[in-house]
Amino acid sequence: PRMAAEEADVAAFRDALLADPRLARIMSELERFRAQVLLTEVVQCSGTRTNEENEDCSSSVHETISRRHAFREGAEYFYPASSVKLFGAVAACVAIRRLGKIHPGLDMDTPLCFGAVPPSEEIEEETETGPKNKKSVVTCLRRELAKLFIVSDNASFNRCFDIAGPVGIRNWHRKYLPEEDIAVKHRLRDGDDGDGHENENENENATLPSVFAKLGNDWVMVLDARVELLKHYGTIKGTASLRDAKHGTKPEDGYFFIGTSRVTSSGAVEDGPMDCSRKNRASLRALQNGLRLVMRLDERLKVDSEVNTPVDDDDLHPVDRAFLCKVASAAPRDIAKFGVTTAEQSEIETKPDAYPKFFLPGIKRAVKLELQMDDTEYPEVNPDDDLEANPVVTITNKLGRAYGFSVDNAHVRVAWADEKDEGKTKTKNKKKFREFFLAAVVETNANQTVNDDLYEYEETADPWFEALGETCARFVWSRE
Repeated sequence: PRMAAEEADVAAFRDALLADPRLARIMSELERFRAQVLLTEVVQCSGTRTNEENEDCSSSVHETISRRHAFREGAEYFYPASSVKLFGAVAACVAIRRLGKIHPGLDMDTPLCFGAVPPSEEIEEETETGPKNKKSVVTCLRRELAKLFIVSDNASFNRCFDIAGPVGIRNWHRKYLPEEDIAVKHRLRDGDDGDGHENENENENATLPSVFAKLGNDWVMVLDARVELLKHYGTIKGTASLRDAKHGTKPEDGYFFIGTSRVTSSGAVEDGPMDCSRKNRASLRALQNGLRLVMRLDERLKVDSEVNTPVDDDDLHPVDRAFLCKVASAAPRDIAKFGVTTAEQSEIETKPDAYPKFFLPGIKRAVKLELQMDDTEYPEVNPDDDLEANPVVTITNKLGRAYGFSVDNAHVRVAWADEKDEGKTKTKNKKKFREFFLAAVVETNANQTVNDDLYEYEETADPWFEALGETCARFVWSRE
């Protein structure tokens, strides 16, 4: 999306980060923690968004004006973990739309099966303790997208990967994010808690299963089994990235190395860093620009088949775009609304609102401080619920966590809920909250051993993201 950028006050942003004592531990050793932050204020929004939605957005403005503040963005390599699932989700939506033109009736809610037709008509629900991605599981894309965003389910991403293929994912981001350094070329391991590690078997990742869809009473093979192999390193021709300019593209340059030792699949500890040149990657800027593209603040597309129709088969359909934004802003307690039921539902619904959103606690505190709210008046964080006379916090994001790296890529919006009940006291002089995009990464691996699952996520990374969310929100809301 086109966003005109104003000159950012980088020095003021840096000062704000350095002034927060809660960030000091990481800010005092930035290279060790590989900390990077990218903040983009949405100063003005497109005219297709109404004043009632956000008074900061003028109906006479026809493009979004942004102001970007970067802190060490692009300074070194980081492993993006599940944050790249955003690109797999988009590409899977595009692929299903394209297949729907060949197979009428195929859409996001069509039953799907991978590898083989199920042995019976009974839909087998997968559970946390059972095997995932098994051939007999019948699912649909809508359900898988919900689990991908709300609990960062690896099996759900793998099914999106199998639908779109690494070539489909690459074709989408090359066309719509041509200047960004992105590579999504392998599945993520099923069965691990949170972000599992990727499958490093090159041939297995390149081999995609056949995909069957139930159309009417029949199972139809809509995708043949196929092999798609991508090159493992290097960027697309013409891309001038900071990494290429400073470090080159070959794995032996050491740019992609993390840690000083690693645990192998057999459990043995080997000296030497892990080489991530063959793994998924995306820069912080690429992640943020990808989310900005999905949300399209410049257009605010209407969910109407005759309005803003995609110009080609590679574009994300407005209906799919609206769904992705909705599910990416949902909380675990909303999972049943997206077709995830039975055993999975009860397990997911118990997770806290902040489970898929690292910045959420800090954003809550920032709103409280801005409004001088009482301790019992936390703002509502579920975009589907209406709380009269209270601000609604909506965080649309995709985070990731693996190998000691924690990443979050988010859009933050705080607006006021409609006051519908006649008995409610209307709030006067409501504060305007400018919306913004915030992406950040930090590495917390004190022993520098990769793959030992001994990372300082809860004690170091989580408090840092919480404080960072609050500090960045208050920085944005204090500016003209």
